[in-house]
Amino acid sequence: MSTHEAIFFKTKPKTAAPTKLGGVDLKRLRVDAERALARAEAKTLDALLQKSSTLECVKMTNKAIVYLIDGVPMFFDATGRGDGVYPSVYALWRLGSASGLRRARTHSAVSPKILNGASLMLPGLVIDTAFEEWESNEIVEIGIVDGSDAFAVGITACSSAEARASGMKGVGVTLVHAYGDACWALGDKSSPSKSFSTSRIYPDGEDAPVEVTRPPTEKIEEKLRALNVAEDEANGELEFDVSTPDKMDAMFERCFAMGLNKVTDAELPMRCETFYANFVLPSRPEGVQLDLKHSTFKKQAKLFHVMEKKVGIIKTKLVHKIENVASVNREHALLAKYAVNTETSDACGDEAATPAISLTAATIDVSKAYRASTMYRPIFGEQALQNKDRLYSKSEARVALGAYVKEHGLGDGSPGSEIKLDLLLGKELFNKKEEWYGTDKSYPIDDLFDRLMGKLQPHTIVRSTRDGETLEYVKKGSIKPIHIKAEDRGRRKYITRVSGLESFCISPEDFSLVLKREFSAAVSIEDLPGKQEHGKELSIQGHVVIQLCDLLRVKLGVPAKYIDAQN
Repeated sequence: MSTHEAIFFKTKPKTAAPTKLGGVDLKRLRVDAERALARAEAKTLDALLQKSSTLECVKMTNKAIVYLIDGVPMFFDATGRGDGVYPSVYALWRLGSASGLRRARTHSAVSPKILNGASLMLPGLVIDTAFEEWESNEIVEIGIVDGSDAFAVGITACSSAEARASGMKGVGVTLVHAYGDACWALGDKSSPSKSFSTSRIYPDGEDAPVEVTRPPTEKIEEKLRALNVAEDEANGELEFDVSTPDKMDAMFERCFAMGLNKVTDAELPMRCETFYANFVLPSRPEGVQLDLKHSTFKKQAKLFHVMEKKVGIIKTKLVHKIENVASVNREHALLAKYAVNTETSDACGDEAATPAISLTAATIDVSKAYRASTMYRPIFGEQALQNKDRLYSKSEARVALGAYVKEHGLGDGSPGSEIKLDLLLGKELFNKKEEWYGTDKSYPIDDLFDRLMGKLQPHTIVRSTRDGETLEYVKKGSIKPIHIKAEDRGRRKYITRVSGLESFCISPEDFSLVLKREFSAAVSIEDLPGKQEHGKELSIQGHVVIQLCDLLRVKLGVPAKYIDAQN
């Protein structure tokens, strides 16, 4: 295992929802664990990595991958490149002395610095018989002198011989993971004894100050209370507030529970995306828009993870590598709480799920327009000076140039004629090295117009007309085509992805409802990956590339040259 820079989770990197792994991944993790815990006995690892265990992995934004065994983070790949794994403090507590790792000890007063992300320096390292000789780049656990449990994991930055040669100055152990960081927080946030706190590790027998944390159920109840449901005495209708993330979370939990009340056990297992599209979304009250991005869940996978792990209302399992709702806890309080509202929600949900896009024939016109920057606006007259964002077609720009030429007595402005350059035309449309720059020489108006068009900012205007209504979309520069691609998920399972709909005045949310109805398939909506992308991507169950192209061309009027279909 090569030397790494400190991979420390104290910065609270963002995490994706856990992904379940199979038996092959468990075997691979077993091999990596044997390398990390080379001195541990085989039966010790067998007890830790049982075949019946549920293995999941969580990817973090710092590129680290954390492996959860039965929901507890036991190992992690610090770089995410498969260079090897490290044991977590949970694994060290469960293994105890059987881990076979050397323990680097320090004093209790030094532990706060390590818990805050500092490496263990050689002056703070206690040399004793148990840690007298060591090699460079060796995985070690870190504990305090009077403590029996490790509170951190690190890599030795030098060998014992190199440490003595340096006069015990410099870094002794580079920190990788510690109690209280984000990796530890993925577990149940427990500690091996009362002497542990996230600010300091105290000696055995000395209790750390009590740190009060609210249980997850308490937070769920608080979010439910945050849902502002006020009865309107005038008309007897309910008003729902989803203006904050907590209130949006509460609305999702409400709709989730109501959706589960509509699903029978005979219909399970059911794909999570199908349940979300056909049961959660239709359960929303009339006039309420469910938006994962405005909640703390952010993604559909996180919503199902919370409902399973924290709320405990469902159980999920992988079927053909796709997450499914396997069972429902029918005794859960949320189901009883919202059972009475199920019938009412059906009427509201059906109306809310009606697509806003009709499939009557539409026409889409794509045209180019140009915007004049500050130095060229005088050419376009008073209107351009008053409205700096006005766009001009090519023909309008030609008429404006002719009018400017006539107004300033530079020529007649007719096609094919030559005009006399003035200060504006001579300086703004020519480079300093050209002979016409800043002069009053004559120049062909057609060539001058080509120069002017090259100086203007190009824009693309898309106009969509359907049922007498015209929608317009304007973008600086050129527009990207609608991108359609089918992905093979294995075992003849496909997902068709489509993006770029917004450029053609097509709402992804409304279009997803059309696709559900036309293809009888589950459809999910996600943000496009990448910080520079701001659109939405639809994922449709099945291989429907050809049918989707026909739908866009024939019904929605998208020109074929603006559809990029693959596979």
